[in-house]
Amino acid sequence: MHNAIRNYVICIFLCAALTQPLRGFESVPLLEPVDMLPGILLPVQLATLGSPLDGVIREYHVTAGVEIASGDLIATLDNRVTVAAMLVAKQAIDNNSELRLAEAQLAHTQRHLARVKQAFSQSAASEVELDAASYAHEQARLALLKTEEQRKQLQAQYSLAVARVAEHEIRSPFAGQVVRLLSRVGESRNRADQIAVVANVSRLQVDLQIPVRFYGLLQTGQQHTLRLAAPIHKDVQATVDFVEPQIDSATQTFRVRFVVDNHDQQLPFGIACHWVDTRQPLAHASK
Repeated sequence: MHNAIRNYVICIFLCAALTQPLRGFESVPLLEPVDMLPGILLPVQLATLGSPLDGVIREYHVTAGVEIASGDLIATLDNRVTVAAMLVAKQAIDNNSELRLAEAQLAHTQRHLARVKQAFSQSAASEVELDAASYAHEQARLALLKTEEQRKQLQAQYSLAVARVAEHEIRSPFAGQVVRLLSRVGESRNRADQIAVVANVSRLQVDLQIPVRFYGLLQTGQQHTLRLAAPIHKDVQATVDFVEPQIDSATQTFRVRFVVDNHDQQLPFGIACHWVDTRQPLAHASK
């Protein structure tokens, strides 16, 4: 009986000691994220590239993880027919023999007309000869004009052929890196199919639905704290990029977009996060 009482008293003293603050340590605020649905941290620039037309993937020009510049070629669909059509159009442009012939004909008729005019002024040529020379010169001028118009049409056809070749190319819309390739060489793809995912992870963003009681607290350009979930488990600083000027009456929240600087690429994207209200600590350790 005495042992039981003694053990009970010891337990009371131990509990009291454990609940007392440790002397010599300053208080450390323990901040909790605001009770709300988490958001997903994603790149500001993130694109899933699709096929611009139906076709077979002929070649991938990159691998997952490589750095790319804006406009870099990611993949090519089978373009042999369109490339052949482009080469034919290019050959037609390069063949300028008709243009040179028309220019030579115009120059010849111009010289002939000048001689006839001189002879006519000296009464050495008739009016009929002058009219014939003038008519020949006009014909040559119109022939050259027609040839130049035809060459403009050939140039337009070549530009169209080049554009059709470009339709078979999938290029990155911005600088970043290739995250994933979603197909294989030789597979048939249509306009609804996805080819690759590219992202610029230097800046990450998240849209959060903040409780309406904080409306007016968050302003564009301010720095705030976001708490990242597993596996990171850390707080990061984010800039308020946009505060939506509309309250969702059903959820009593408003949307805020935060942007996180990630130029060192230490943060993965796709991770969940919460906004942390740093104004009021949840609890304090002992003073």
